[in-house]
Amino acid sequence: MEFRRIGFSAVPFLLVLLFSTQSFSYFFEPASPDYSLVSGATAETEAMEDVSLNRKYLWGYAEDTIHIAASPAGWGRREWFTAAAAVGTAAGLYYFDQNVKNWTVENKNGTTQKLADFGNHFGVGYNLLPGLGAFYLYGVAADDSRAKRAALLSVESFFIGGFFSTAVKYATHRQRPADGDRYDNWDGPALRASDMSFCSGHATAAFSVMTVIATEYRDKPLVPPIAYGLALLTALSRIHDGAHWTSDAFVGSAIGYFTAKAIMSLHRKKTNFAVMPAVGGRHAGISIIFSF
Repeated sequence: MEFRRIGFSAVPFLLVLLFSTQSFSYFFEPASPDYSLVSGATAETEAMEDVSLNRKYLWGYAEDTIHIAASPAGWGRREWFTAAAAVGTAAGLYYFDQNVKNWTVENKNGTTQKLADFGNHFGVGYNLLPGLGAFYLYGVAADDSRAKRAALLSVESFFIGGFFSTAVKYATHRQRPADGDRYDNWDGPALRASDMSFCSGHATAAFSVMTVIATEYRDKPLVPPIAYGLALLTALSRIHDGAHWTSDAFVGSAIGYFTAKAIMSLHRKKTNFAVMPAVGGRHAGISIIFSF
């Protein structure tokens, strides 16, 4: 059955709300303030948990997936506003999907194809997972907890993001641009493994991994732009090759990005500390009190 009515065509974008994450709030959080040692001042600092390849880490896949899937129930006004902005952007891109496809076909050349071929490498597990495995082994050998954490959380984000994007694919069954169909052909829920354009699994994979790396190494000036640049190139490559419509690539990217941000948020550990005056006899000073 074909669904060409705009009303049904908007439904897949609403599914993004169900498979997005609580990390909308993380994305819009203000930068941590620079606390001064003022009498009575209190603050909360955040650090990441140490992550190791053990039973707790593996069981965390199920726990984090459930937490992310259920997170819309706890959203506030800010989270729903951000979700609405994401859905609105996807809907706007959907309106221009056919035009973008036509323009892309008319402007392909050898250079764009080479870039697309390169970008596609970062959207598949058989390229990403071995590299992450090697990075984890480096972290173990060098006793680098950040490298181990980045590798393991990237793998977790890859699989959880892939689970969400695959669920959307089976729920919508949108036909691909390369099949020669119009942008508004949707077959709805089914269990067959065809017509799975919405959303881009390659884009989800790239952003789910690169967002973890960019977030973990955000103190390194070159890492975030390179990581996000590679993920963006992957998403654009899928549009270039006719594998996905523009809105497919955007939604896949959003699922990967927000899934990764949620996983990073779930693996934070918080340390509360207070700076208090200490006065006794002839001596005065400050006391720093930590609670974990």
